[in-house]
Order: sequence, then C-alpha cells, then structure tokens
Amino acid sequence: MLGLRPKLALAFGGLLAIVLVVSVLSLWVLSRYSGALDRFLFENYRSVGYSQNMKDAVDELNLAADLALRGDFPEATLLRSNSVPKFEKNLQDEFNNVTLPGEGEAAEQLRTAWQAYLATNDKLLNPATSTAERERDFRGTLRDQSRTVKDRAQVIARMNLENMVKEDGEIKRTAAKTRTSMIALAIAASVLAIVFAAVVSRSLLQPLRSLTKSAREIEHGNLDLVVKVRGRDEVGQLAEAF
Repeated sequence: MLGLRPKLALAFGGLLAIVLVVSVLSLWVLSRYSGALDRFLFENYRSVGYSQNMKDAVDELNLAADLALRGDFPEATLLRSNSVPKFEKNLQDEFNNVTLPGEGEAAEQLRTAWQAYLATNDKLLNPATSTAERERDFRGTLRDQSRTVKDRAQVIARMNLENMVKEDGEIKRTAAKTRTSMIALAIAASVLAIVFAAVVSRSLLQPLRSLTKSAREIEHGNLDLVVKVRGRDEVGQLAEAF
C-alpha cells in the first residue's frame, strides 16, 4: 500500500503528466498548421518575389542599353554587371523553388527568352556595334525580347498568386480544424483532470473522514469503538493507534 507522501506525489504527478501530454499534442497540432502557413508564405510568395526581381533587372538592362545608345558605355557596363547576376540569381532561385504543375516548364521558357534577350543586350553594349544597328535593335528586337522576358516572368508570378488564393482557403480550413482540435484537447484534458482528481481525492480523504468520524464517536464516550481504516499509510497507522 502506498504511503501518504507517494499518494500526494501521484496526485500532483498525474496532473502534471496530463498537462505535459496536452502540451505535446497542442504543439503537434500547431506545428501542422505552421507547416501549411509556411508553404503559403514562403513557397508561393518567394516565386512572386523572384519574378518581380527579374522584371526589375530587365528594366535596368534596358536602361543600360539606352545609355549605350547615348554613348555612355562605362555607365552602361557598370549597370549590366549588377543587373545580369541579379536576374540569373533570381532565375536559379526560381528553379530551386518550383512547386506547381507547369511552373518548371514556365521557368524553362523564361530562361530561353532571357538568353535571347541577353545576347541582343550584349550586342548593344558592344562599342564595336554601329550606331545605326544599335538604334535599330534597341527600338525593335530588344524591346520585343524585353517584353517577352517580362511576360514569361509574369506567368510564373500569376501562377503562384492564383495558388496563393487556393492556399488561403486551405489555410482557413486548417485553422478551423486546428481550433477544433485545440478545444477538444482542452475539454478532454479538463475531464481527465477532474476524474483523476476525484479518484485521488477520494483515496486520500475517505480514510481521513472515517478517522474523524471515529474520533468524534470516542469523544462522545464510545470507547469500545474499533476504528476501521483500510491502508497502511500514515492515516492507517494513526487509526491503529486508536
């Protein structure tokens, strides 16, 4: 039989175990919700950002071509040296972040359009290119290729934006499920704690009540009373002393 101290330890330890179990389950539920939110915020959002960065890089390269057309080759070359790595880094990041059906093919089309555009842009920035040829390509080929590259980048952005709308609905459903799960866990934990506390308190208090009742009987002169308290804990030992 358990003594009084082990019983108290069991009572408090049991309640602590309930709290720990509920906490672990709550963290698991929240981690699932966090995972859905992470996909929403980082996968699709990143691709939209990469697309915008690539379009910005093309605008900068168009400006570099315009500077070359005006004869400012040093400034045009400097601008190109910053913009080309910017575009290619974001393009590679997009390839590493492909998550949607058809997104990989769209990225390949973007890369093909980019290579054609870059070849024309480099030709315009080459001082050996004649002014007439540079002006013709700037107002014709480069402009069309620039539009194509930006359109391809926008296709990727649009795909991810549309998926974000779908994911938003999924996240709301996941949030509702998470809220329901948390409420269910709280209710289950409360019921379990109440039942556990009732069982343990009965085990602790019933012997004390019996002993108190017997002590009052003895107080009223019933000296032949036999105190019946089950258990070999401190309360039982006290009953035997009567």
